Amino acid sequence: MVEDDATPMTYRMRRMEISIKVPGGDNPDTVTVHLPTELILVIFNFACPPTAFLMSSLQRCPSPAWSRALRTKKALMQVCKAWYSLALPYLYESIVLDLSRQVLALARTIRESQSDIAPLIKHVHFILSIPVRGQLPQVVLNQVAFVLKKASNVITVVLGPSFSLRCIFESDTRQFRPVVDALMGMASTVRRLEYDLPIAHYGHRLAPSMELTASFSRLVSLTFPVPATWHLPDPPMLDLLDLEQLHLSCSPDSDLRIIVSWTLPQLQDLTITGREGYQLDRSEYEELLMQHGEGIEYLDVSQTPSSHLNHILGTIHLCPKLSHLVVTYFDIPEHLILQYDSTHDIGHPSLANIDFWVSNDDHSFRLVLSTARSSLLKNARTFDGGLFPHLRRLPRLLGPDTNVPTEDTATYSFAPFHIVQTRRKVVMAGQRTS
Repeated sequence: MVEDDATPMTYRMRRMEISIKVPGGDNPDTVTVHLPTELILVIFNFACPPTAFLMSSLQRCPSPAWSRALRTKKALMQVCKAWYSLALPYLYESIVLDLSRQVLALARTIRESQSDIAPLIKHVHFILSIPVRGQLPQVVLNQVAFVLKKASNVITVVLGPSFSLRCIFESDTRQFRPVVDALMGMASTVRRLEYDLPIAHYGHRLAPSMELTASFSRLVSLTFPVPATWHLPDPPMLDLLDLEQLHLSCSPDSDLRIIVSWTLPQLQDLTITGREGYQLDRSEYEELLMQHGEGIEYLDVSQTPSSHLNHILGTIHLCPKLSHLVVTYFDIPEHLILQYDSTHDIGHPSLANIDFWVSNDDHSFRLVLSTARSSLLKNARTFDGGLFPHLRRLPRLLGPDTNVPTEDTATYSFAPFHIVQTRRKVVMAGQRTS
């Protein structure tokens, strides 16, 4: 949970007090000026990266970015006693549990701490490995359930591969039922739910995952692994009346028609990510947009190779309120680059910005954009494809409103990445921006 290694920030920020000379005299005495609480919180918010855009895990362990953010939060707590209580909510706001001993330690801290830390927990990510049924002691699962029941203000739950599988496929077993019951008991507070399901299990039984998801009826954001439906003639329906953001993670057998039957009256943000081997089914995609595209303002569609671009541009009329489009453009032969007629203007009443994820050496595609007739294509931004696996939502974070003047650049630090933004490109530091 909390790492013990200190950082230079610990020593640079050891004192929060500013000493100044007493006015009107030569005596060396000093008085202490305390920073206002509001200013301290501004410092904290500046030092701690935004949780919504920070990937908390990578390859089934805490990501370097999340680990560095955790060390920063601990350093803030160690500055002085006054900062300790102010930084405590930042430390426990987002937790990643990847080891059994962390679960036991967190449960013990909740029971024994003089500070009521359980209500401070807002985001929980379980990447705890459960390799074989029965290998994880029941006491650990019971403590997971205890933590979830005590953390009454949780708004985000991310289920890692093992937890996704067990919550979906073993929800009625004696071993895992306490965890599932605790999750369902959080339905009134949870606003964001994310499954990180291994691709090999996308085609397994669908009904249990739908039942678990349906219990979170107040979701605003959902990341859902779309399964196959070859064995289900009537896909179950979900009514998610508050859902605004939907991220569909697709495998080769995924069937988007499952989502067509859902009720999503507030949907504004749709992301479709194709895992290896996935090819966007055009009829399913069009059916999805015909049903849910009316309110979509942000659309992000990716697959590799990115042979879907021309179809995406040809169907944006199904989203009449669309203002921001993000598309991948990877592994396309040069002679197939943008078969969409680049001399044709993209007619859409509200679309204002297009972003492309591209390979750094894809100069041919950038040339096509620069010579396009459409102002949307000519002014499109390109994002460094090397950042795609780590900062999937970067076009959302560095939205069109962050555009910099033509000759200027902006630099951002997302540990361990340093990013440079120009008017038309976002790349990792050290790469060409012209």
